Amino acid sequence: MDTVDILYVIGTGSMNKNAEIKYSLRTLEAHCKGVGRVVISGDIPNFIGRKATLVPCHDTSVYGKHWNMLHKIKEGIVKGKLDRPFLFSCDDHFFTADTDLRKWPQRLRAEHIYTQEEWERENGRPCGKYQRSIAATGKVLRAAGLPDINTVWHGNMWIDPSYLGDVLELAERNKHTSIYGLEPMMLFEAFMHRDGKDGTLVPIEKDVKASSFDDAMRYADEQGCFSTSDKAWVDGRLEKWFKHVFPNKSKYEI
Repeated sequence: MDTVDILYVIGTGSMNKNAEIKYSLRTLEAHCKGVGRVVISGDIPNFIGRKATLVPCHDTSVYGKHWNMLHKIKEGIVKGKLDRPFLFSCDDHFFTADTDLRKWPQRLRAEHIYTQEEWERENGRPCGKYQRSIAATGKVLRAAGLPDINTVWHGNMWIDPSYLGDVLELAERNKHTSIYGLEPMMLFEAFMHRDGKDGTLVPIEKDVKASSFDDAMRYADEQGCFSTSDKAWVDGRLEKWFKHVFPNKSKYEI
């Protein structure tokens, strides 16, 4: 594959005046090779230009953020004319080391979605809300005769637009609010970073969501990519760091 397309899904704004999507796009341009089309679905900030494919889409669902996310993914696929497997990104995914998207996916976990009973038996404790959502997703997929191995659940494959469309239609038709386990591959989840022990390339296996500026700096240095919670932006140091390291506009900005 010559290039890899990316779908960004963004919300109705952020406490940081959409600084997240601005700097995500700048890190994408600075560190990622093989980037194809960038489609942005959601409430588009006024500083984003036409180098990206823009799909204005507002939060409308009474079922909450997971349904709004599914709706924006579907709108991005249909109106953004995404007709081949692509990578998904939220606005707060950042790269700090070079990578080549054309080498993805680096890995696939060939496993079925667990049932609630299987998870509890293996882990020795009750499922939490997140684990229950994944188990519910598998149950609905199997009941519909759809495969539940290497599917569009938490970070295990590229999204195949035709397959995802079937799943979203099924979810919307049944109004199954537990199907927020349907999460496509995040932009950084198959990123290969250099292990500090011997310099070999290894896949990221642990969480890279920073809840503080110090967390972000550690992930940036050790793993070459990270995402953020709102807490990481509170004291202003993270935005100041982004402004210093990525001062120039990306081609996606006006």
